[in-house]
Amino acid sequence: MVFASILARHASPGTRVIVTTSDERRFDPLVEMHLGGLAAGSVERADLSTWSAIAGCARSHSPDLVVFPDGDRYLLPYLAHGLGPTRTRFLLLRDPRSARPLWRRTAKNYLVRLVSSIRPAEVALLVPGFGVHDVRLPSIPDPIDVEIDPTAPLPVALDPSKTWFGIFGAVSERKNAELVARSMIGSPRLRRNAGLVVAGRLAPAVRAVLSSLRRDSGLEIAVLDRLLTSRELNHLIKEVSCVVVAHDNDGPSGIFGKAAALGTPVVAAGAQSLRADTLSWPHGSSWCQLDEVSIAARLEAELGRGERPAPCQVGGPTLFAQRVLAEAAWAVEANHERSHP
Repeated sequence: MVFASILARHASPGTRVIVTTSDERRFDPLVEMHLGGLAAGSVERADLSTWSAIAGCARSHSPDLVVFPDGDRYLLPYLAHGLGPTRTRFLLLRDPRSARPLWRRTAKNYLVRLVSSIRPAEVALLVPGFGVHDVRLPSIPDPIDVEIDPTAPLPVALDPSKTWFGIFGAVSERKNAELVARSMIGSPRLRRNAGLVVAGRLAPAVRAVLSSLRRDSGLEIAVLDRLLTSRELNHLIKEVSCVVVAHDNDGPSGIFGKAAALGTPVVAAGAQSLRADTLSWPHGSSWCQLDEVSIAARLEAELGRGERPAPCQVGGPTLFAQRVLAEAAWAVEANHERSHP
């Protein structure tokens, strides 16, 4: 939804973008948050349950270009059935080279090559919106929006005497909020001098465990369990002392990118793609293994940080829309391609 909204809002003048979303998501608040307010006729709801339905919907508009912003899951049905002569673009969210185990990596690389060889189809990889990346596919920088409303209050109250670590976004078990909290609880320094804020739409299991830890652990934990607007999210990332990104799924982290663009330090743990991100912004971030002891050590080091790091130059929503909707064919410009201008 985020990418579709950006394409619709930041397309070049004269370019009409129609966003098609599943009729099953009619009452999803995410749809209203990201697609609400678009021009009349820019959003339609349709049956997208089968490739035949998707293809029929696409052809009904006779488009010059069809874009799948979450292209990974559409490669195989496209290879099997196609979309005729319609120019079609797939934006991959995960690098095929990071797929595990080996058979899955081999299969996905082969699938990408096959789809890329079909004349009207193009495949590109979403890369972090900052730094330099080793790419074998055309790359599109993750769109990083850092707008903040300076007049709006912070959506959750934070004790200014403490060092605050933050976990943000759609907080499922994948984001390891419990692991981060327990790493802080096990450290007397962190328990005494720091707090943990977790904000965004929380999975029920995460909400339950954080409620228990707030009552019994002695660690100050602030929880805001609701969808956040982009400006609210940016405001929180800007105000905390450090953002924690802890998961083992490879792929660009939008939260990491926002923190880097806002000059908020990041402690990353787990995925090798996160480790690569810290190498692109070494003065503002660090990486460790995904375990309590390693995370606690990194967080304790942040207690003594002085000045904040200089923000990173990032690719924003306009650059993203220009690259995705460009008339020229997607191409790999070099073996090491910068993802920002």
